[in-house]
Amino acid sequence: MFAASLAFFCLGAASRGLWHADEHRIAEVARVMAAPGGDWIVPHLNGEVYTHKPPLVAWIAALAHGRLGLDIVLAARLPSILGGALATLATFLIGRRLYGSAAGLAAAVVLATAGEFDWICRRAQYDPLLAGFTTMALWFFVRSQFAGPDLEIRRPWRDAVIGSLCVGLGVMVKGPVAFVFTVPTLIVFAAATREWKLFATRRLIALSFVLLPAGIWLAFAIDRGGIGFARNLVVGRLEAQTGGDDSKTEPFWFYLVALPKGLVPWTFFLPAAVLAVTTWRRDVERRADLFAISWVVAPLVLMSFVPSKRDLYLLPLYPGVALCLGKLAAVTEDRLRGRVFAAPRAMLAGLCIALGAAAVIVASLVVLGADGFVARRFDWWTAVRGTPSWSLPILAIAIGAVIALIGWKALRTASPHRAFDLLSGGAILGVMGFAVVLLPWADAAESPRGFYEKAAAIVGDAPVARYGVDDFAGHWAMRRNMIPFVDTPVAATRFLADSTRPSFVVAERPTLDRKGVPPGTRIVLEQKLPLAKDLVLLTSE
Repeated sequence: MFAASLAFFCLGAASRGLWHADEHRIAEVARVMAAPGGDWIVPHLNGEVYTHKPPLVAWIAALAHGRLGLDIVLAARLPSILGGALATLATFLIGRRLYGSAAGLAAAVVLATAGEFDWICRRAQYDPLLAGFTTMALWFFVRSQFAGPDLEIRRPWRDAVIGSLCVGLGVMVKGPVAFVFTVPTLIVFAAATREWKLFATRRLIALSFVLLPAGIWLAFAIDRGGIGFARNLVVGRLEAQTGGDDSKTEPFWFYLVALPKGLVPWTFFLPAAVLAVTTWRRDVERRADLFAISWVVAPLVLMSFVPSKRDLYLLPLYPGVALCLGKLAAVTEDRLRGRVFAAPRAMLAGLCIALGAAAVIVASLVVLGADGFVARRFDWWTAVRGTPSWSLPILAIAIGAVIALIGWKALRTASPHRAFDLLSGGAILGVMGFAVVLLPWADAAESPRGFYEKAAAIVGDAPVARYGVDDFAGHWAMRRNMIPFVDTPVAATRFLADSTRPSFVVAERPTLDRKGVPPGTRIVLEQKLPLAKDLVLLTSE
């Protein structure tokens, strides 16, 4: 399961550049760390100490880039890929232990193909690795508390220690938020089942291992960067995660909309999943369902009280929801024949037919060269259309045809379980098409990589500054340890004038439109990015 998940999330990882500012920051911190003389204890970004996140993600990316020789783009995504694979593995193990092998496999497929989870695991981000460690921590709790095979040796102390270390590694990914997705779940489960003895044994002592990874690193970091570094890191993370960033403030009910939206295409089955985990036939089933409910409800309520919200903050919660959806593969078919399952099944099957047919039609137009009317209606289509080789649209035709056929079969089959299996296969194929066709196709319209490669050939070793640019692709494309940042037109002009030889400024077109073009400059290179911000290379007249 781990190998399959790893390969699944690796699909298309090296076929596109870094798109978002978060991806560029992670890559740049890792690149600087892996460079000769780089500081592995106190991370740095653009010449400044970086206190926004603990260093575990940067360590993994830096090891992959500096020691294994991976391209910085792929190395920056490696922690997310590992996190997605760990979370999928742990979800499979938990589902198998609580509901059986069929439910474990279904839960793993649901998690890996849920829209938001799959997309974030294909980007350079912190949240997938956090989700991987928190889900593994809950697996060790489940293994110690729920009966397994008859011959299994129970080691609750060992499981408690390893689970605590997993939470500690989650803290090393993104700070104290790792506790939010583990501790409240255990407390609510203990309260619902009246099993308070869970916290009255020597396993409680094992919780001290949570502090071990961060404690060891902070000891070295304080020695290197002083107590101020540790204070800025801890206080800054607590402020950011409890509403310190006004730009991310959202209403209390934000996640009630974001979670179903992020679960697409499995959102259709949420009512059936709620019914499945709240209709109990046996005490053993009731106890397992209470754990699944606690896993979802406790962190969701707690996170809703925090003013600062983003869709991806819920990523560690998706394994719990996938577990509830995976149970649909374990309940009897009689319980799945009502409208709560039949109607969503028909809608999802119809969606497969529609999307598969649309993929076949659009890709066929590209192959036949008859997609001009699409280009006239969408500005970004020309940039996207010019990049793919023949293999991508042909692959899109094949995948789309199979998905449409799967939807048709799922619509006509009489067995709910058979339909669920077919739709799971359609979801896997759909994500594969997204990863190996759509994302590489859209790279030219989103990634700044192509612009910087052209700019590097023009600039050579001349001085360069950034004006309103929040990406760091120029650092590794132009082979610079640091590119200074200027924030006004006058400062950009002054930078160009201070140099004794030709120098350059990289700017975003929206910044030039908003703040003005630096006086006395001319455009050397401009690249339109229809799905991102256009980039411009300026030099002195």
